[in-house]
Amino acid sequence: MGLSSGVLLGVVAAAAAALLLALYLHPHRDMALHPDPSTAAPRPRRVLVVGSGLAGIAAAIEAQTHGADVTVIEKEARAGGNSMKASSGMNAAPTPVQRSLGIEDSAAAFLQDTLRSGRGLADPALAQALAHASAPALEWVARLGAPLEVARQCGGHSAPRTHGLLNGTGVGYHVVSALSKHVAGTIRTKTRLVGLLWRDGAVAGVRVQPADEENGPIEELEADAVVLATGGYSINKQLLELYAPDVVHLPTTNGPWATGDALPLCEEVGAQLHLMDKVQVHPTGFIDPSRPAHSVKFLAPEALRASGGILVDADGRRFVDELGYRDVVTEAIQRHGFALEGGGGHPEGGHLPLRAVPASASAGGVEQRCAWMLLTHEAVEAFGAEKFHFYLNIKHFATAYEDAAAAAAAMGVDAATLHTTLTEYGEGLPEGAADPTGKSVFPCRFSPSERLYAMAVTPAIHYTVGGVRVDPSARVLA
Repeated sequence: MGLSSGVLLGVVAAAAAALLLALYLHPHRDMALHPDPSTAAPRPRRVLVVGSGLAGIAAAIEAQTHGADVTVIEKEARAGGNSMKASSGMNAAPTPVQRSLGIEDSAAAFLQDTLRSGRGLADPALAQALAHASAPALEWVARLGAPLEVARQCGGHSAPRTHGLLNGTGVGYHVVSALSKHVAGTIRTKTRLVGLLWRDGAVAGVRVQPADEENGPIEELEADAVVLATGGYSINKQLLELYAPDVVHLPTTNGPWATGDALPLCEEVGAQLHLMDKVQVHPTGFIDPSRPAHSVKFLAPEALRASGGILVDADGRRFVDELGYRDVVTEAIQRHGFALEGGGGHPEGGHLPLRAVPASASAGGVEQRCAWMLLTHEAVEAFGAEKFHFYLNIKHFATAYEDAAAAAAAMGVDAATLHTTLTEYGEGLPEGAADPTGKSVFPCRFSPSERLYAMAVTPAIHYTVGGVRVDPSARVLA
């Protein structure tokens, strides 16, 4: 999951792969935080922010900076939401980090990449706000204690602009933890949004309820402005069945909070819902060898492929540009992928190996299309050895092998084919030749005689693209 641009009050603050919108619901009258002194009430404007991920926290900080009395509502026991799980980075251009690395980039190029990847669905005004606010947002995050030190080129980008960390905590945890320290207002956890107060043709507050009491008392909280940063519905089976039934069978990378609570409430008061059928499937969720059929997957971040990871099928062949658009990589895995057998708990506390089998021949295995992701030591170092240690030695998603032959034997792929794949990829392309998959960026090379890290991955629901339609200031459109 990556973090895109940050927010000023009510403007886009997103996470890569879960794009969050801070939605500024305001009455039809002027709700500026700097009202006309001749008509302003002596009290500070009261702003309610629903959701405490990056979007909500950023909105709360900006509101209080402009003199508002801010309360953040969060249904979980702790703040952070899906933003805490973001792992690849924050997209921004042009930035001091890029300049220090000799990377030429611009907000205009970022905008064009965004529009191109949207394939006609992206709102140009929103995309422009996102791209042109991205560098200031990155600098703002750094000033508040969350600098990002490296820039990688992830799928869909024409330059390395996904800013992240080489080691230490995940990007999302790093950013949200730092920003949360700057929230001066109250953060009410375990409090669920159940309604919007609608008075005189405007949203005037919210209705909330204790999150752990289904029939608990409902409390009305009035406000001059409401910011909704409640996220998407990526784990809400009912909404997925309604809007995107073709992906409802897939596992998800989301926590149990990603239920899209605000969406039907916004629709009730006349807000437009937009692109609700667009659900992004991330091509690489880790298959946990101890629980291979579990419906919630730990994200195998795109930064792994941006650092040099490649994907191979059950025969040991590459089949896709690993840095292509996520839907293209996902479709390729669904077409060329395999089933798995094995896994589960081991009597001695370890994990039984996962082995590739043809999907049609799977007997009691995982009925989902999978691929092998392979990394070299060079790729691990580029990703961050300390971070990869978590996947390798703590979660046991990855396994290290002395060479390609050992990896092939354990994975159940043809050793000769895998040897050829790695040799050809490692030698590079002859002058004037094109990679068979169309790949043009090669972060590192492979050698079949060197240490290899292997992990099984599968597509998983990552985030919902659609939601409430907003303008470039994130004001809800009716």
